[in-house]
Amino acid sequence: MSNLPIPDVFGGWLRSSWKRLAIPPITIGLPALLTAAAHLRTIESWRWLKPTLISLQLFTIVALLLVLPHPLIDRNRSRRATLAAEQFSHWWRLLWLFWLAEYAILLCNEIVSTLNPIFEPWASVLGATLLNVGNNLPTIGLIICYHITAARTVSEVDGTVEPRRLPWEKPIVIVIFLMITEFIVRANEAISPHPISGIPQNAIQIFAWISGIAAGLATALLVGRLDSRFIGLSPYIITLLYVYAVIQAAWPTFGDNPMTRIVIVNIALALKILLFAVMYWLFRSGVLLYYLEQIAGVYEHGRVQRQDFLVRVQRNLTPVRKAV
Repeated sequence: MSNLPIPDVFGGWLRSSWKRLAIPPITIGLPALLTAAAHLRTIESWRWLKPTLISLQLFTIVALLLVLPHPLIDRNRSRRATLAAEQFSHWWRLLWLFWLAEYAILLCNEIVSTLNPIFEPWASVLGATLLNVGNNLPTIGLIICYHITAARTVSEVDGTVEPRRLPWEKPIVIVIFLMITEFIVRANEAISPHPISGIPQNAIQIFAWISGIAAGLATALLVGRLDSRFIGLSPYIITLLYVYAVIQAAWPTFGDNPMTRIVIVNIALALKILLFAVMYWLFRSGVLLYYLEQIAGVYEHGRVQRQDFLVRVQRNLTPVRKAV
């Protein structure tokens, strides 16, 4: 048995800590749920059900933001890994702020759609465009978190360790370009009886697919880095996180049925909480620092070791031939 204050195995830590982690969401979410239930009993229509459920999801994101931890660091013995961990922590916090903005936009869209038709058609045009922007911003956060774990983001020159500039500008430019283009296409389709020549019908669906597939790929890339011997997550946990990536990529297919979309949003939120729990454990146990330290060693020596191995194999060994 390990004598570590925080277990270095995610399953053991989860079994000992789930009650403590559940306190913030329950403290914030339960009163909100009771208030919403009381309100729903007093109205004749259940048309506010979706905004109510999304409000609870928004409260959950806020609760998790309140307990975001800082990673364990060691500036004396692991300077490169410490800087990389601080970079990752910064973008991990931004990622959750982006998710908060996404759920806030989703809530506003549901409220406005419930109050239809007084805000149409511009409410749908602006709301749908902003919702895709709200989905694209977390994608940037996921990509940068993946980049920190997959590339050398800290340089060491003459004994001085400094963080490198992270490549976030290009994704931001792409998101702005997609936002402007989508708004033009949606506005043209909403207010013009004769669409602009050269813009195919249902072109707006392309933007939802771009947003969904990009989010799914970014999530899968980060999950792939978590599936490492240096971290040691269970295959079941990794599989569930990949399911979350699949839901992200397939999001546009859930738009036709409102109730299906509610169910999928709640499943995605549960898997998002699982990803939060994994990262919470990585931060608080020091496993993230260990992982970044080991990966830095692979970056430094891995290529030379690979070349030496291939030279030995190709020069000294012969291919296996089938018996005649």
